[in-house]
Amino acid sequence: MVKHPYKVHVWDAFCHQGPIGVALFTENMNSAKYRKILQSQLLPNAYHAGYGWNFQQNNPANSPDLNPIKNLWAILKGNVERRVNNWVMKKKSLGANDFQGIIQQE
Repeated sequence: MVKHPYKVHVWDAFCHQGPIGVALFTENMNSAKYRKILQSQLLPNAYHAGYGWNFQQNNPANSPDLNPIKNLWAILKGNVERRVNNWVMKKKSLGANDFQGIIQQE
């Protein structure tokens, strides 16, 4: 059993027009990393939001109406879980079929 599993962190931003930017990283977030992400992902792509856009963060964590990214992540999480479950079921099926083939050859 892996004591500390591999993690991938995701930073994402979107507006009413759609996604603005996404950043994937494996190290822990710190202020320098956050500034770099904002400079490389948010600022160059903010034109999608149009004129008069507002940068908003630190909404209440358990208030989806004020934190719409939580709704987006819930949808994405469900999609990933379905894919993982399908992959696991395929691997289990493949393993069982391979095992049956080996037994029949003996």
